[in-house]
Amino acid sequence: MMYQAMKKFSPSQKLITLGHQLKTTRLLMNQPKKPTNTGALATLVIVFFFWGFIAASNSIFIPFCKSHFQLNQFQSQLIGSAFYGAYFFGSLILFLLSNVLGFDIINKIGYKKGIIYGLWISVIGALLIIPSANANSFPAILASFFVVALGFHYNRLQPSHSLLHLVILLLVLIA
Repeated sequence: MMYQAMKKFSPSQKLITLGHQLKTTRLLMNQPKKPTNTGALATLVIVFFFWGFIAASNSIFIPFCKSHFQLNQFQSQLIGSAFYGAYFFGSLILFLLSNVLGFDIINKIGYKKGIIYGLWISVIGALLIIPSANANSFPAILASFFVVALGFHYNRLQPSHSLLHLVILLLVLIA
């Protein structure tokens, strides 16, 4: 199509047009590439996948602990209570600390550092599972699992911390 349009021009006009195209191409190639956040987005998607995977693994962990530690139904359900209770107690602690200190801790730390700190808390909890399993102690496993979930809570809290603070405030006022 470009060739058909070029037939209408004289040879000197064709050279001018080609020169203009080369100059435009050269200008476009010399422009620095704009930085993108594709790597950060991909990392966040992968991390969210693993958070969901571990949260969904509770249903696998409960029967394992029930048979390994010879737990009754109530004791085995403490695993889910420890995991999801960490979300509640983590929000409550963060809310109370933010009110006592007079500023929002999550906004002060920042989104990126908050996710990194949450991941480190989860890593510490995961490492605590090793001595807990070696000691064959179910309460220690619950405490370690609570720490893992507390780290997940701070990671998931980053995008929606204002809503969680509002929910906790309402719960505190109702109680």
